[in-house]
Amino acid sequence: ELLAPFPALKDIAILLVNSGFGVSTPWAYRELANYPDALDGRPGRAQALADALKGGNLSASAEFFYNSLEQPVFKKYPVLPVIRNFLNDNGAIVARMSGSGATLFALLHDRAEAENLRAKYHEQFGQAGWSRTVLL
Repeated sequence: ELLAPFPALKDIAILLVNSGFGVSTPWAYRELANYPDALDGRPGRAQALADALKGGNLSASAEFFYNSLEQPVFKKYPVLPVIRNFLNDNGAIVARMSGSGATLFALLHDRAEAENLRAKYHEQFGQAGWSRTVLL
């Protein structure tokens, strides 16, 4: 089913950060089998997120964002939850790992906030890796 654009994501900026290493996707999915709560998920989670995003309030939607692969990946690469927490603590409405990692994303109200957080990220974690801002 094709979904219409979500009102909560209109004009939102995304900050992508990668600290300079990758995560093997096959490894992450194999490891996920060791985390049955994450693997089995919670029925209706995706629909709850879609419904919240349709409501137009990104902050109210934040609690519904989830990535089951964070559990195994964060255990092996403990710097990633540190970065995610940094993004959350410094203005991100939502911060999560993208796919199987190691790139993280943060959703912010506008490009200025994203660029400000991008600068703070590099001040804290250095210039290794890469970062980009994107507007929705």
